[in-house]
Amino acid sequence: MHAADVLARTRGAHGDANVVEGLVEALIDDADLREKLALALLRDFGPIDRRLIIALVEIETHRAREEGGCGDPLYALCFMLFWLGNEEDHNIILTAKESNQDTGTMIDSYMLTMRKAECPETIDRERHPHVYLAVLDAMRDRQWDDDDFRDGIHAYFGLPPT
Repeated sequence: MHAADVLARTRGAHGDANVVEGLVEALIDDADLREKLALALLRDFGPIDRRLIIALVEIETHRAREEGGCGDPLYALCFMLFWLGNEEDHNIILTAKESNQDTGTMIDSYMLTMRKAECPETIDRERHPHVYLAVLDAMRDRQWDDDDFRDGIHAYFGLPPT
């Protein structure tokens, strides 16, 4: 299976959860395919890809817990969830960020803002006060706008700015 095949199947099914679930087994065992898929998605992603991105983040988060490191696919996938801006996805990025020390450093706290002007309501301030404060700091100390942040991510992956 190739990245283009996965994208064609999920997009053809309009991101249907059952189609994504059917592909997860193949994706779990193929790190090379996940990496190619993350880069292909980064070039062109949208709301239709959200379920696939979430499934990939969950696989890569598990890998990061087991093997350590962050890895470019997880970094790119968390960025895509951030860019899509669904507040309910905040905890998926947080789980990825907290999976080990490398992910904690690599996945920028700014991604936890979900592109919102105010701190996302989904942050459990009592359970994760450090996250709440990190997001507030990221919002206050922000040195770029969202488009600059996106262009920086693209540059990191060798993609042209959009």
